[in-house]
Amino acid sequence: MKKTISLLVAFVMCLSLCACGGKAKLTTADVEEALVDCDGTLNLETSGDNVISFTYVVEEVNADDLVDKEYSRNAIAAILAEDNSKITMGQIMVSRAIQPLMNINALLNNDQDDFKADAFVEEILGIICDGKTVEYNGWAVSTEVDQDGDKLTISVISK
Repeated sequence: MKKTISLLVAFVMCLSLCACGGKAKLTTADVEEALVDCDGTLNLETSGDNVISFTYVVEEVNADDLVDKEYSRNAIAAILAEDNSKITMGQIMVSRAIQPLMNINALLNNDQDDFKADAFVEEILGIICDGKTVEYNGWAVSTEVDQDGDKLTISVISK
């Protein structure tokens, strides 16, 4: 009887580990560190030191350029090429909005074995330009572009 109860308890524990095993835990320090070099406003919802959800708002992003997928793709290419003579102010404003989303992706998505830069950029552009919601390790990431206020709000919610 004791073995049966022990086996049953072990089975239930394994099931509960499987149910929550895919979710990455985040602390306030994790999120703050990921966004330290970005220019925006962070709002955290926490339980103790663990993050439940957060938003990150970047203002003055030139929303019309930001939602133009080809323009944003070219802005990323120009920034990565590091040719300062060819980078426009509009591209810098777009990159200010894209950088925090890239940092959040890196924080939540630890699948480095399958990393492909082109797919990464397209995923980021899909989240911003196409309004996609993407899930990484139990966290849903989405954006809202306010074209009247020229700001981007990045929302990250625990699933």
